[in-house]
Amino acid sequence: MMSSGSIEVFRGNTWGPFTPTLQYADGTPYVLPVGATVLFTVKDKTDARADDEHARIRKDWSGGVWSLSSSDTDIPAGVYAYDIKIIGDGIELNSASGVFVVHRRITIRDANV
Repeated sequence: MMSSGSIEVFRGNTWGPFTPTLQYADGTPYVLPVGATVLFTVKDKTDARADDEHARIRKDWSGGVWSLSSSDTDIPAGVYAYDIKIIGDGIELNSASGVFVVHRRITIRDANV
C-alpha cells in the first residue's frame, strides 16, 4: 500500500492530493493498471464485517492522485482501520488477501489536541 501504511489527519481537514506509492507486502512496487479503480474504505477497528455498507468513509479513485475532502474526514476522532481494493479488467486485489501491507490505520485527530 502506501509506504508507511499509516495516515494521520485532523478531523474536518483535507488529506492530499498526492500520488501514492503502491507496493506489495514484500516491498515490491505495484503499478496500478490503466483503467483500474481503487476503492478506499475506513471502518471502526472492531468492525469485522466483510461488506463496506457500514464504512465511515468510502472513496474511489481511478487516477493516480488521491485525496480526502474535509467532509470525508469529519468523523469522530480516533484510530480506524482502512482497506484498499483494486478493481479492473480481470483484476480484484485487496489488502485483506495479504497482497498489500497489513498494518493499515488512519488516525483522525481533533484540532485542539
